[in-house]
Amino acid sequence: MNELFLERMKEMLKDEYPAYLKKLNDPARKGLRINTLKIMPDDFFAYTNFELEKSPFAKNGYYANIKSG
Repeated sequence: MNELFLERMKEMLKDEYPAYLKKLNDPARKGLRINTLKIMPDDFFAYTNFELEKSPFAKNGYYANIKSG
């Protein structure tokens, strides 16, 4: 990873920097956002066959609990 970027993050995050580095090594989460101009959430859920977890960051955002590969 770019050393200059890491130095800036270390300066900004201070005591939280070690936790940030640890999180970078976690597996990436897959997320999606339902476009309610095209489909309503209840209709979308009727078509999905995987578990979704509500995202705290986006009104119609969800994390998909599916495995890659």
